Order: sequence, then C-alpha cells, then structure tokens
Amino acid sequence: GIIMELTPSRFPYQGIEQFLAIPFYVVPRALWPEKPVLSRGNWFAITYLGQPSFLTSSAAITVFGEAYMFVGWLGAALATLSFGVLLGFLYRQLVSSGLLAVFLATTPTFLDVEGQFMGIFVATIQITVVYLLAYWLIVMISSRTGSFAVSASQESINASLDQSV
Repeated sequence: GIIMELTPSRFPYQGIEQFLAIPFYVVPRALWPEKPVLSRGNWFAITYLGQPSFLTSSAAITVFGEAYMFVGWLGAALATLSFGVLLGFLYRQLVSSGLLAVFLATTPTFLDVEGQFMGIFVATIQITVVYLLAYWLIVMISSRTGSFAVSASQESINASLDQSV
C-alpha cells in the first residue's frame, strides 16, 4: 500500500528497463564481482519507510511492490506474467524429463512471500541450474560406481569360471 501511495507521486517509477536487466543478474557473482546487489530491503526501509540510514535492518518489498515500483500496474502484470511463464516452463521441462525432485527442491526459493520480484526470479533460475548440476554429478558418480561394481563382479565370475575349467 505504501508503495502505491508514494510511487510515482513522491518517488518516480524506476523504469521498464529493470525487467531488461534480469538476464544480467543471472550471471553468478563469481564471474561478475561488481554485480549490483539485488536485495533492496534496506534501501526500501530507508527510502519509503523513513528508517534512519545508519540502521541495517530491512523491510519486505514483495514481488508486487517491487514490480509496481518499476512501472506501476504494468510492472505488476509483467512481473507476475513472466514469473508464471518461468515456473510453467521449469515445471514442464523438469517434470517431463523425470526431474520432479529438482523442481520440488526449487519450491522454497519461489514460495518466499517476503522476497522481491528480481531476487526471487533470478534465484529461481540460478538454483535450478545448481540443482541440475548437482543431480547430474550424482548420476555420473553413481553410474560410474555401479559400472565398477558390475565389472568387478563380472571379473570375479570370470575368474571362478577359469578356475573351474
């Protein structure tokens, strides 16, 4: 409510270009050390709620609030639509590939009711990639371990057959 009351009357819209920055925010901080901080809860508490700047506590902007700060109701509609498309895409791709466990592992990330749009959107993409890599690594390690066990048991069977002949 406070965001709708103060934007754009007191604070101007931040612009639709905020949505265009999303692909850049997906880049890991390890590759882009100067990447801007996505969490703006402290800025929000200072700017919108009048918290003294020396305090480090923050306030929840929420998905709708941050999107409204971008370009009003259009921003809220774009944010929810794009987030729905992302979740639908991930669900379809992961579940149809037999990776329901990976999708379910990501749910705490996108169910954060106090998170802001940009942070949740980017974190959902990043955590899905991390979980897919972890899943792939586990499958690779277990398949190699399984093939070693099969080849070791096959060798012992062959050795038994050679001794009996």
